Amino acid sequence: MNKMKVTVISGSFPRMRCGVGDYTKKMTDIMLRKDVRMEVLTSSDGSIREAGYVHPVIKKWNIFSLFKIAAFIRRSSPDIVHLQAPTLSYRATLSAVSILPAVLKMFCNRVPVMLTIHDYAISGTLNKFLFLPLFLFSDIIAVTNEEDRNDIAGRFPFLRGRIRKVRMGPFLEVSEPDEAEKAGLRAKIFYRSGDRFISTLGFLKRDRHFDVIVKAFHRLSVRDEHLKLLILGDTQRERDNPYVRYVLSLIKSFGIEDKVHWAGLCGPIEASFYIPLSEVGILLFDRGASFRRSSIINYMVRNVPVVTNIVPDHSGDTELTGSGACSIINSLSEDEVCARTEAVLYDGSLARSLKGKMAAQADKFNWDTIAGDILRIYSGMLKR
Repeated sequence: MNKMKVTVISGSFPRMRCGVGDYTKKMTDIMLRKDVRMEVLTSSDGSIREAGYVHPVIKKWNIFSLFKIAAFIRRSSPDIVHLQAPTLSYRATLSAVSILPAVLKMFCNRVPVMLTIHDYAISGTLNKFLFLPLFLFSDIIAVTNEEDRNDIAGRFPFLRGRIRKVRMGPFLEVSEPDEAEKAGLRAKIFYRSGDRFISTLGFLKRDRHFDVIVKAFHRLSVRDEHLKLLILGDTQRERDNPYVRYVLSLIKSFGIEDKVHWAGLCGPIEASFYIPLSEVGILLFDRGASFRRSSIINYMVRNVPVVTNIVPDHSGDTELTGSGACSIINSLSEDEVCARTEAVLYDGSLARSLKGKMAAQADKFNWDTIAGDILRIYSGMLKR
C-alpha cells in the first residue's frame, strides 16, 4: 500500500522568525515520523534552507504565484494539500492567497485541501472576511483553540461542520541538558546559589509588553534581593529594535542591569533549563492569552506557573480560562502584574494549585497525540 503524501503550503518556515513557520516545522517532522510522506512548499527567503522535503520556491505570494503553486501541486500529485494561513510572508497579500484553495480545486484535480487557520479571533474585521474564500474551498478548517473555533462558527454558522480543533504542541520540546550544558547555561546568566528567577519567553515586541514586566520586576526585586529576571527571546523584525532599546533604557534607569539576563532565542535545551529554573513565568499579550500562544504551552509542559492576561469584556479562549491552569489578570497594569506575580512567588498553596491544574492539561499538548489527531483527519478526507 502506498504511503499517504501531503504537501504543506506555508509562507513561513525556519529560520524565518514566525510562529506559524515553527508550527509547520514541528507538525511536518512529527507526521514524517508517523510514516506520512510530507513536503513543504514555502518562501524563497534567504534564511530558509532547501532540504529533502522543503522547497523554498515562492518569491512573492501574489496572484501570479498561485499558478506556480498549482503547477507544483500537479507535478507532485499529493493526496492532500495542507495550507497554513496567515503567515508573516503573506499577511499583506492575504486577498491573493485567500483564493488559493479555489485555484487548486480548478487546476489540480480537485485535490482535498485542509486549512489550518492561525490567530483568526485576533484578526481585523476586514481580514476576517478575506478569509471566507479560504474557508469556502477548503474541505477541513482546523483551529488550534476554542476562541478561533467560536469566532469562525459564530460569524459563518454554515461552516460549523468543517471545523476541527487540532491543538498546538510546544515548539521547544522538553529535553534534558547534560551536566556540561547546565554548567554553561548557569554561567551565561551568572547564576549564584540562592538566586530566584522570574522569566518571560517570546519575541521582543511592543504587543508583548516587556516594559510592563520589567517595571513589575523592578518593584519585586526591591523587596527581594535574590530575585532575577530571565528574558528568553529576541526581536522578530527590525522595526522592533526601537522598542527593545526602550526596554533596555528602563533596565538601566532602574539600575537592575545585574538582575536582568537576556538569554536570547532559546532552543529546546535552553528552554528546558531556564524555564524550570523559574518559579513563575510572566507572559503578557495585547490581545489576551490563549492556547494558540506557544509560549504558554512551553511553560505548561514544564509545569511552571504562569501569570498572564485576558482582554476584559471578551470571551477569549474559554478552554484556557476555564482550566484554571494559569493565574489570570484582567489588565496589563504594572500594579496587577506585580501583585499577582508576588502571590505566586510567596504563596506556596497557590503555586501548587496552578502546577496541579497545569499537569492535568499538559497531555493534551503532546505532539504524538496531536499527530494522531491530524492523521485521523487526513484519513477521513481520503475516504470522502
